[in-house]
Amino acid sequence: MQEKVLNGRKNGMLVLLLTLAVFVLAVFATVYGGIWLESGKSPALMIIGIVVLCVGWLPFCGLKVL
Repeated sequence: MQEKVLNGRKNGMLVLLLTLAVFVLAVFATVYGGIWLESGKSPALMIIGIVVLCVGWLPFCGLKVL
């Protein structure tokens, strides 16, 4: 078995930033959806925000420090 030296610097910084941005957007969607719901409109935005917050931690499991 031979050891391979990886020359390309692949890191997960882009995935980390995108996942954090999605979390921030999900929080805003949940809050805005709740405000929107009180005015008698559809709860779809709030439900989508809650679902994203519940399963949004999964991409963090794939990030590793090499």
